[in-house]
Amino acid sequence: MVQRARTAVGNAPWWKGARGEWLVVAQLALMALVFFGPRTLLGRPAWALLVQGWLTLGYAALLFVFLDFKSRREERWLTEKFPAYGDYRQRARKLIPFVY
Repeated sequence: MVQRARTAVGNAPWWKGARGEWLVVAQLALMALVFFGPRTLLGRPAWALLVQGWLTLGYAALLFVFLDFKSRREERWLTEKFPAYGDYRQRARKLIPFVY
């Protein structure tokens, strides 16, 4: 014959016992979250590298477009304000030294 475990609270479930059995349930829930939760996707180094790599490239591309747009406006303004700026512009690169 199987006897049910009795708690100090009476007929309450075992996880609501007076001795702190709820801690076991909380630990099991946290373990389940670690093993089966969002970390299973985010914790994989290859997946994180792939996503972070693409995100980093995307951010760099957006930053490059923004800085290119900004530098075009500045160059237009500098050409109007300083006529000799055109000579400097031909000698120097805009954003990336020796490239662009």
